[in-house]
Amino acid sequence: MTVKASRRGAIPPFIVMDVMRAANERAVGGDSVLHLEVGQPGTPAPGGVLAAARDALTRERLGYTDALGLETLRRRIATHYGDTYGVSVDWRRVVAEAAEKPD
Repeated sequence: MTVKASRRGAIPPFIVMDVMRAANERAVGGDSVLHLEVGQPGTPAPGGVLAAARDALTRERLGYTDALGLETLRRRIATHYGDTYGVSVDWRRVVAEAAEKPD
């Protein structure tokens, strides 16, 4: 399998994010906003996700993780790339972090 360099950086900014930001600013300002600019999930979170979240909250497993992300998640991501794309990825080179939502 040939791996190609990503050209995502050459794509111009996604205008919908500008529209969403402006809509959020209006909502914060007290305006009533109906978001139609992006496709939001129309279904609730899967039951397994909700159960895992409840379990974590009940067991008080809250706190900071390693800066690179949970080792088990990083290992699973590396395995996924091998299983799905046939690409060998060392889990120690995987970073799994969440970006903060802008205020």
